[in-house]
Amino acid sequence: MKFSSAPAYKPEFSGKGVFVFEDGHNPRPAVFQGKPEEIYAYDTAAGRAFLIGLGKKADFTADKTRLAAYHLLKAAAKAKLTRVAAELPKTFNLAAFLEGCYLADYKFAGLHKKTKEKPPEKIEKVYLLGKYPQLGALVRRAEIIFAAVAQAKDLVNLPGNIVTPAYLAKIAAGISKKPKVKLSTFNLTQARRAGLNAFGAVAQGTAEPAKFIVLQYLNGGGKPKIALVGKGLTFDSGGISLKPAANMGEMKTDMAGAAVALTAFAALAELRVKQNIICVVPAAENMPGGAAYKPGDIITTADGLTVEINSTDAEGRLILCDALWYAQKLGARRIIDYATLTGACQIALGETRAGVMTNSQEFLQNYLLAAEQTGEKHWQLPMDEEYANLLKSQVADTLNNSAERLAGTISAAKFLEKFIQKGVAWIHCDIAGTAFLKKQQRYLEPQATGFGVRTLIELLERENGG
Repeated sequence: MKFSSAPAYKPEFSGKGVFVFEDGHNPRPAVFQGKPEEIYAYDTAAGRAFLIGLGKKADFTADKTRLAAYHLLKAAAKAKLTRVAAELPKTFNLAAFLEGCYLADYKFAGLHKKTKEKPPEKIEKVYLLGKYPQLGALVRRAEIIFAAVAQAKDLVNLPGNIVTPAYLAKIAAGISKKPKVKLSTFNLTQARRAGLNAFGAVAQGTAEPAKFIVLQYLNGGGKPKIALVGKGLTFDSGGISLKPAANMGEMKTDMAGAAVALTAFAALAELRVKQNIICVVPAAENMPGGAAYKPGDIITTADGLTVEINSTDAEGRLILCDALWYAQKLGARRIIDYATLTGACQIALGETRAGVMTNSQEFLQNYLLAAEQTGEKHWQLPMDEEYANLLKSQVADTLNNSAERLAGTISAAKFLEKFIQKGVAWIHCDIAGTAFLKKQQRYLEPQATGFGVRTLIELLERENGG
């Protein structure tokens, strides 16, 4: 998709989008009111016209700009147009408008060999009516960001027999070709030699080779390192604590955290931000093979803590605890981890918000300010010390999972917190509900969302003065 500015509308543009506030000028008051998400299309002598409702001007936000752009491109594509012009109100955030266009542009094609269905129409060019001297720079930035978002979506949408740990390692190898990026990848034997025994316990039950992936981008001089850690369970059967058969195929999405960390890291390197960034992705399958770890086992993590296993389906926190330890070993002073970690988070927050927990309110506040700019919705959950009591074990330093069905999302975070060293600021983001949607929300269509990629980029760019 291409963007350019134009002084005035021309018929060869094929269609024109007009954005109308509920309390503003309305060119078609008899049939259109300008209410939020209201769309009205009609033919004119110059081409197709699309009226996009914005609601009341006082309630308008940058995120509603994204939604308005999304609706315009979807309406134009439905009308089988390939070019459309847009007349933007002064209140529009231009960067957000571009983002809405890119959000409308993504479609996972699937892996059909043959199909009678025609591919959906796509907009090839968007003309912005007026003068926009900053358009070129904003488009270049948006192209990098949404290439990352699209790749994150593809990784989660593709099946687990394609997106294996080796596949993620191949993606990381491609990222390592960027300037100032270096890569280390451990197989299962090498990971165990490095002390990553919790990761090894989860990975040992499958024939699919595990990969512990570490990327570093060092472009921040003396700045403290920040680590992006992503859960990379490319398929989660639950292990010996086998999941129910219904909907188990959705467990291909259990590597969404890894997709976020890898693609955001790649975009930040492409944008050449002045930061020192570590990306750690523990990638494995969780399967009930003959060598699989078992309920009742006690394992020793890289940190040295012993963990009693009471559910092999609480495996994500096991691979993450070793990843958190390794990120700190490399010098990370701030860490953000993303994981489709708990069904409890889906129950509590549905598919609308991700749950976030932290040991540093200041760090989280900066993160949430970035999230507010991107429109990716979060909700902070408490981390009171009483929740750690849910993980007490009689025979080891901790259980890997609460024996009671209480505060599942928080107790999982309290488990991870045990592996955060004093003085290290940490945010845990549970994206179990937001990584993959069953129903559309705003401009987020069903299937993978790439949730988190844009917020990470916004956070580190803001710190970079971007």
